[in-house]
Amino acid sequence: MIKNFSVTLIGLFFTIMTQGQLLSEKIVVPMYRRINYIPFKLGGCFTKLYDGSRDKFKGIPDFLTPENSIIKTIYFGTNSSFNNIFYLVIGDESNKKRICIIDGNCNHDFSDDYKYIFDIDSAQKGINFLSQAMLFRYTKNENIEKNLYLKPKFFSNNMKFSNATEQKYFVTFELGEYLLGSFSFKDERYKVVAAMPTPRFSYDSETVVSIVNQKDEFPLSTRDINFHKIGESVILGNEKFNITNISPVGDSLYINYSGTKNLKEFGYQVGLHSLPIIGNTLTGTFFNLANHKNKFVLVDFWGTWCVPCIKLIPMLRKLKKEYKNLTLISVACEDKEPGAVKRIVEKYKMNWINLYEPFKGNQNLIKSFKIKSFPTTLLIDPNGMIIFRGSAENFELLEELLKEKSDKK
Repeated sequence: MIKNFSVTLIGLFFTIMTQGQLLSEKIVVPMYRRINYIPFKLGGCFTKLYDGSRDKFKGIPDFLTPENSIIKTIYFGTNSSFNNIFYLVIGDESNKKRICIIDGNCNHDFSDDYKYIFDIDSAQKGINFLSQAMLFRYTKNENIEKNLYLKPKFFSNNMKFSNATEQKYFVTFELGEYLLGSFSFKDERYKVVAAMPTPRFSYDSETVVSIVNQKDEFPLSTRDINFHKIGESVILGNEKFNITNISPVGDSLYINYSGTKNLKEFGYQVGLHSLPIIGNTLTGTFFNLANHKNKFVLVDFWGTWCVPCIKLIPMLRKLKKEYKNLTLISVACEDKEPGAVKRIVEKYKMNWINLYEPFKGNQNLIKSFKIKSFPTTLLIDPNGMIIFRGSAENFELLEELLKEKSDKK
């Protein structure tokens, strides 16, 4: 009896040790820089009108005059770590052709820089432009310089400017580089991407990371991709990982395996049970998602200021009419006061549950569900599990999912 008990203890000891080793397993993922072909949209920066003298610059083509072109600066935000300003000139080469030149080497001379020449109609259709290397200087050390890749976007139907000229010569910049890597775990292979949320001098704690199974593809837009910050957990199938760190130059990403997920793991990702949704409606009543069990729940994060959000409303109204077991919730994320939002809700006949979350408030739902862009739509099944997370761009997938799993009237 004693011998058998000792054998049992030894076996239990080794089982615990093996599990402990597995739970504490550290994974180092080699990462490699990729440019130009970006499989999804990344963070970027806006541009601002330059109100100084054009005489400051050389190399502006003669056909670009103050009447058919403007000079802009690329804006990286008030807390930017870069001490140099990038200038660009954009204007009309002809009735149908437009030209944009970026002073990427910061020498105030456009003659030695890459020229984007494009058809206006093609730009409006979302043509993908090449990334350009731009020389950044770091504010904390005048001797440190680094090339980052940015790519221009010359058209937007989601932003409106009071200045007609700025609207005509719209240009923003997206990051044109990212990091790519892969790793294996438990006979599965995973793909990893990491990116700066905005142009930065080095990869740091603000870096965002996404991981998918090798057989899956990354979504084409950050609206649909699950990005995680350093320190956050990622659930892949039944396995949980924690993204612990990234090297400043971005050549290594560090991940810890933290065990299998619980049967009822809560979170904001597809495959997890939804976090609580509690808030006040526009009419002042208290709402709790827990009181709407055994039904499909569609949650739409939107704003009155968001053009794609407004365009989505008729489609939401159509779903509410078609599916008897669907609870529809719109979360207005706003700078406007509740009364102004309520008038918009009445105008568009949004006769369902409407929650209100001001940007200047606590932003409980925005933060807990990691809402980065609008609209963002979640579909929660009758068991409380998130089965869809996406945007207006892939709303058809949500409709197909509802058709497959739910009952119409």
